[in-house]
Amino acid sequence: MNTQYRRKRRMGLFAGAIFVISITLLIALAAPRENSPAGNAPPSTENTGSLPPAQRLIVLDPGHGGHDPGCVYGGYFEKDLNLSLALKVRDALKEQGFLVLLTREDDSAVSPEDRAAIPQNAGADIFISIHHNSLEDDTVTEGIETWYNDGMNRLNASFAGYIQNEVSSATGGKNRKLKISDRLIVLQGASMPSCLLEAGFLSSDKERMLLVTGNYQDKLARGIADGIVRFFNEAV
Repeated sequence: MNTQYRRKRRMGLFAGAIFVISITLLIALAAPRENSPAGNAPPSTENTGSLPPAQRLIVLDPGHGGHDPGCVYGGYFEKDLNLSLALKVRDALKEQGFLVLLTREDDSAVSPEDRAAIPQNAGADIFISIHHNSLEDDTVTEGIETWYNDGMNRLNASFAGYIQNEVSSATGGKNRKLKISDRLIVLQGASMPSCLLEAGFLSSDKERMLLVTGNYQDKLARGIADGIVRFFNEAV
């Protein structure tokens, strides 16, 4: 996903209704949880460091999907890599006992607005949107970035920092540091700690060859999962 390019897409009324029904069923699978926020109330981040994983709900958002492929380079679609990585992160977190909900589990089209609403409606403890980066006419630039909105939750910068550092460490990828933006739709209105990870540049000939391999995706997934665990253990 080009860091300069964030588009709004809207679903038709019928498709939107079907989507809401599907997400309602997914959310139901994650309930009930003790100390879960009611309705749309923001989850508390005070004195929650001792909560066990079974009481933590993590929402993962594999970017793009359906008619929206994201960036495409070398015959690889960003939407597919986003989903593949998110599924690996889900499995890693579930092994540790966390509750995990994905905004999509297949090649479905989900609007940015609906992606943003899912963690709010589910009462998520944290939210992370997973993407891959690109720059037009640039086959050299590579590295990992994590974006956050500094006006939504006081822990956003801390959460993004844990993700950025652990993913960079796990992969040995270039650390392009944290980035701040209030224009990313999926992060707007997120009351829980949230961030958007750009796992690497598909437009980079060198980095793309890593990003499409299962071994490197395993490293990315481990870094994301480790960042989440460290955040819960050390920051909240």
